[in-house]
Amino acid sequence: MNDECRFMLINRMEKSLVAGKHMPDMVFADEWDAYYFYPSDYLTEDETAEIIWSLMDLNGESLFCIVDMITLPEDETDSVSYININETKDKYKDYRSVWNQKRKDGLAWLHNVDAYALSSTSGKWFIYSERDNEIAIIALKGMETIKCFAEHKYLVHAILPDDLNRKEILVSPLDRLDPAWCENFSQVLQPPGLTKAIIQ
Repeated sequence: MNDECRFMLINRMEKSLVAGKHMPDMVFADEWDAYYFYPSDYLTEDETAEIIWSLMDLNGESLFCIVDMITLPEDETDSVSYININETKDKYKDYRSVWNQKRKDGLAWLHNVDAYALSSTSGKWFIYSERDNEIAIIALKGMETIKCFAEHKYLVHAILPDDLNRKEILVSPLDRLDPAWCENFSQVLQPPGLTKAIIQ
């Protein structure tokens, strides 16, 4: 992996999020065609890995990174983990190792991160998560990318922002969110172009 590719990924991360903003405010700086959200616990599981591989395969990608958005400005080398799926025979093992690897303070990567993001070279998908809220959001661009995710969304119980009030389909911890928080969240995550009927 060359330095130009690393720089591009980090630059995209920094420009994709609004500095100092946290959910339920709009945290995304870019415009996206669709948003889904799901319990962030799935980020450490093979279900999310399966979705990521599918999106990357669709877009002809081999590299993505996971970034600690809180400490990134302070220490880039300890704040970023890269995964190149062309360089590993066991993609799932490689993915899981990111969350378990030790950081400078001796803690596992995941347990030392409050807000983190995942992105790849295509710029067609972006995942953001906050541990306090226990929610991960995936933002998507393009019909093919949206369709690809929709085929796998059941793996992580992903739902559209408008579905926050449908208690019968919410899984823990989504069913425990404050109603006022949910209302604000669904209002700020309205995709500008595509209708709900298209992205479901």
